Amino acid sequence: MLDTAADQSEGLRHWMPQSAAQGVRVMAMVSRGEARTEQPLLWQICTSLQGLGHSVAVLDGTTAESDDNPGLQNLLDHAHWLEPVQGDAAWQIVPARVGLIELVERARLASEDKEEDKEDDMPLQPLGALFKNFHVVLVYARADVLISLLPGTRVRPLLAIAPSKNSIVNGYQTLKRLQQQADLMPLLVSLVTGPLKAAETRATVAARSLQRCVQTYLGYQTEVLSVRSYAQHDKPSQDAPRLALRLLESALDIGPGWPASYHQPVGFSAAHTARRQ
Repeated sequence: MLDTAADQSEGLRHWMPQSAAQGVRVMAMVSRGEARTEQPLLWQICTSLQGLGHSVAVLDGTTAESDDNPGLQNLLDHAHWLEPVQGDAAWQIVPARVGLIELVERARLASEDKEEDKEDDMPLQPLGALFKNFHVVLVYARADVLISLLPGTRVRPLLAIAPSKNSIVNGYQTLKRLQQQADLMPLLVSLVTGPLKAAETRATVAARSLQRCVQTYLGYQTEVLSVRSYAQHDKPSQDAPRLALRLLESALDIGPGWPASYHQPVGFSAAHTARRQ
């Protein structure tokens, strides 16, 4: 149980590692096209991570890079741009739809030239160099992208469901794909999408429904956390630091060094910065 002090993060800071000594830490969140409920939760996670002392870069796999909207693909192609982070920046958001797919393809081509796969050749390894000034990189992308990026790793992608039948069914199907195709066990969350008691009840019912589906069709029991997250919140809920901590527990450490073939862009800053409203 978390304490109820005004700043819940304070107690966690005493024992949370303040940086990843071995490199950048990668975590993931599944995008299922439910932006109305997913984006407030993403905001809460990033804000809570910052409260724990971590700098955060979000690789937004739902947004494609372009000349006017540069992102991960530009970094992978050794391009860069100069756009200083302004004032009260909360975290950096980097468009990454094309770049994440390119990472998968590069890893596939590299593995074809070797007798066996090595951990250093995993698709996300280049992020350790590209984002070495960050503590955490959060990959927000569709399940099929995460399946290609994270097969067999310890990462537990965050999978959130809203209190509706379609969301529960789709959430179960996504969980099944992640587990069976990539041996990934997501961290399951049932969202409390409003401030009233009725919203908490709906989230509890949705969590139990998802648990029954998993028990009935996959044959095992699973934990589903209820987390308060809705657009009206002007600060993270009391549930958010606990959720951020759970994600950090399963985060993947990747090396910080620059590849010999890569020259760090001078004065690089991510093109997009999220701000607290």
